This record gives sequence, C-alpha cells and structure tokens, in this order.
Amino acid sequence: MTTVQSRSRFWTVSYRYRGQTKVHTSSTLTHPEAAARNWATVTGWSWATDVTLTEHLMIKTDRPIRVADLPGPGVPTPLPTCPLPAHEVRRYFRVQGYGPPALPTGDRVRRFLSWVADGRTRHDENGPTLGGDIRFPDPATLQVRDVRIVIATRHIDCTQLPH
Repeated sequence: MTTVQSRSRFWTVSYRYRGQTKVHTSSTLTHPEAAARNWATVTGWSWATDVTLTEHLMIKTDRPIRVADLPGPGVPTPLPTCPLPAHEVRRYFRVQGYGPPALPTGDRVRRFLSWVADGRTRHDENGPTLGGDIRFPDPATLQVRDVRIVIATRHIDCTQLPH
C-alpha cells in the first residue's frame, strides 16, 4: 500500500481578438519550447490583445484508503487543503485495477463494492462473467484509492520558462 505522488508542469497561451471579450486559450503545451513558440506566434498577430502565458503545476496524490476511512454515508467528499494558491482542486476515489475511473463519494465506493460482492455471491465461486471471459473479482482483493489533484497557476513571461 504505497502513496504515489506525481507532479507535472504545462503551459497555455491565451489572447483575445482586438475589440472582443471572448478569451481564446491554446491547448496544453507540455514543452517549454512549444510554449515559447506559441507565445511568439500569438504576440506577432496584430489583431491579438491581452496575450498571457500561464504556467500550470499539477500535483496528483494517489494513496490507499480503507473503506472505514471513507466519508460517512451521505457525507460529501471534502476537498483537500492546499498550501499553494490553487486554481483547481479535485478529489475522488477509485478501485485499483477495476471499475470506473472515478467514484466521487464514499457512498459510491461502498455501492460499487457491494455490487461486486453481490455479483460474486449470486453465482458460483468462480464468479459470473460480465461478458466474454471478464469475471467479477473477489472484493477482498480490491484496493480503494484516494486521489487528490491540485492545479496551481501563475502568469509568467517567456524569460521565466525553463531552459
């Protein structure tokens, strides 16, 4: 049962057409060189105004959690506290290696695990098939994970891009 933490950094370039209020934002730029090229291109457009280069730092923590430690019945999932000035904070649960990629509440996790257990007990000890050769796993072997994502952003200029 290990905690996994990953950090990733990416950039976006945003601008408005002169005289308009809608902001256009680039796709995620994962390399500093791509961010610098995109910035240079957009700042060269005579009709682009309010050009900004934004750095995004995403920290994702994925740790095991016991079912007993999940938020109680009817309790919403509390968001993690964040030491950074966060732009976006998310928290969800998942069952490692099986099931939906995100379960938003403790209630949904318990319901999913109950569904798996009911599926196994209604059929033989090998478990029922879910189509083809896919079978219900033994619920005792499933590990619930607590996933927390924090995205912090800051406006920078090209000189602050890593080299």
